[in-house]
Amino acid sequence: MAHLPTGDTTTVCGCDRTGCLQAAASDLALVERARSAGLRDCPDSLTVVSRALAGDALADTLLRERLRLVARAAALLVDALNPELVLLTEPSVALSENYLALFRQELATFSNVTRAPERVRFPHAGRDLMRVAAGTAALAPLFRDPLRFRMPADSVPHGSGPAS
Repeated sequence: MAHLPTGDTTTVCGCDRTGCLQAAASDLALVERARSAGLRDCPDSLTVVSRALAGDALADTLLRERLRLVARAAALLVDALNPELVLLTEPSVALSENYLALFRQELATFSNVTRAPERVRFPHAGRDLMRVAAGTAALAPLFRDPLRFRMPADSVPHGSGPAS
């Protein structure tokens, strides 16, 4: 997905093309754009989000542009896969209904399949999303069949299990 086209023709990707999703809309790209635009005190993307939510017009413009780029790439996936639900993990969407509304609007504009904005949601885990996602992947075999689940014998460090 890193090389899905976003329509951004200015950001050069490591693959030597322009407009790839990763190069144009990643957290690193957001921070670099913020710094280039004069927001020197933005060490990470969450700082850009915080500044935008605090009313910084430049940070807000940068977030809105990022959402437009992500929506354009997401529209390609939605058109190809036609999912019932699109979960958007962008932090700004978790903190502002306005950003979620913008993403929904942009997705509907670029998608040939969906015009249903309610298909786009932020996961219920909120700010703990990445921790929950990691735990979900690790626990998936247990959740799938809890009565038959067994840890592989070689995955338990010696001396950490019950005494024999």
